[in-house]
Amino acid sequence: FMAAIGVGLVYYWYTVLVADDDFGHETGLGRFVRQLFLSIAGLIGLGIAMWGARTLIELGLQVAVDQAVGALDVNWWRLPLGGAMSQLLVGLWLVHATWAQWQEIVKLYAPEGRAVLRRIYLYVGIVVGAVATLTPAALLLREGLLILFGTGGGSMAELLDRMVGPVSFIPVGAVVWTWYWRTLRRETDAYGDSGESATVRRIYAYLVAATGLGLLWVGAVELLHALIDAMLVGDIWHEPLANGIALLAVGAPIWAIFWRRVQRIAERADAEGVAERDSWPRKLYLYGVALVGALVLLVTLAQVIYRVLLTVLGEPGIALSSNELAHQLADSAVAAVLWGVHLWAIRQDGRYAWSSEAVPAAVAPLSVEEQRALLEAQIAQLEQQLAAARAELEELGREHNSTG
Repeated sequence: FMAAIGVGLVYYWYTVLVADDDFGHETGLGRFVRQLFLSIAGLIGLGIAMWGARTLIELGLQVAVDQAVGALDVNWWRLPLGGAMSQLLVGLWLVHATWAQWQEIVKLYAPEGRAVLRRIYLYVGIVVGAVATLTPAALLLREGLLILFGTGGGSMAELLDRMVGPVSFIPVGAVVWTWYWRTLRRETDAYGDSGESATVRRIYAYLVAATGLGLLWVGAVELLHALIDAMLVGDIWHEPLANGIALLAVGAPIWAIFWRRVQRIAERADAEGVAERDSWPRKLYLYGVALVGALVLLVTLAQVIYRVLLTVLGEPGIALSSNELAHQLADSAVAAVLWGVHLWAIRQDGRYAWSSEAVPAAVAPLSVEEQRALLEAQIAQLEQQLAAARAELEELGREHNSTG
């Protein structure tokens, strides 16, 4: 009953907005508020739908596990099933309703397709789907490695119970991830990028790259610590090794994909490459990682030198063969490698900037295919600008008619 009232109110206020005769082509604060509302409502609906869908999958898996292990009560799922179904339906309706309104506006006013808040909404959907997919996948990998190492605790029934939750998230996250990513690619190809939406794209790319780098960094350190403990200490390496491999399996591909993607753009000699190298998200990422890497390297090397000096001075209880010293050397090695990679990227950016300013590069003659591709790209860009200008001209005409 309350849901019906809510749907009725939403429809009523939607008709009021349409009756104002500026829905979809507002200006200034009105446009921002409308886009913000559609973004927040769509993300809320996405969260509700994802939780309902994963609950349905979890219920199905848990019932199967209960039947396999011979649980006493196998009819407990009836009550939570209704709640999960209602969450899924309400969430899907909210996502569909907000997106349908936005699509209707885009058909009337093409520049809406590259609006900043619309792109933020799509990027947030991608991140939510990726996190819902990769995080439980890493947990499952860790659990599988512990079982492989012979340290997985509990019985088979307890193990299956622990795996039901993470497994239920993976298909839901994969569907969300795929849909939002394909939608973003389609919208970028159709409407292009504005200056603001290009900045949003860079923030997304470098933020994801930084997240992947953090997972890779911690995973590499955990892996090296585990190998050191296996050689020097004994049977305490299983859990750190499982953690390290799981983090590396998730973090290394993420960082490599996004780092290679932004580097390909930054290494270009055209205007897009210059804009990439001069963008503040790239500079923040590069200098931030370089600073953190330098600090970690200095601190760990200082600790190593301190221990070596204590050993030379004959301090009792300090040995160069201890695992603590080896851990610090491993931390220094990982920090040095990652610091060096990003310092090299900073130096390359500086060389590109210096060469483009100091010596104008000789332009090689283009082939017929390259000239054709360049002209086609210019024509496509001009057609996009023409469509946007026509839409703005129609909007000015509507505003003039409404005021006249």
